[in-house]
Amino acid sequence: MGSVTDAVTLVRHLKIPTISIGPDDRTAHATDEYVDINQLVTVTKALALAIMRWCG
Repeated sequence: MGSVTDAVTLVRHLKIPTISIGPDDRTAHATDEYVDINQLVTVTKALALAIMRWCG
């Protein structure tokens, strides 16, 4: 999905390498926008694991 996030500020202006991660974007910015609860759980687990590995 082509979109812009706040990560643009980090990359362009501060030169900080950045990634964006999130649930499936099929319903993003649609009239009835929603996130499937299973996708939310999966993304939350991935973020928690990344944070735990980063922090040690």
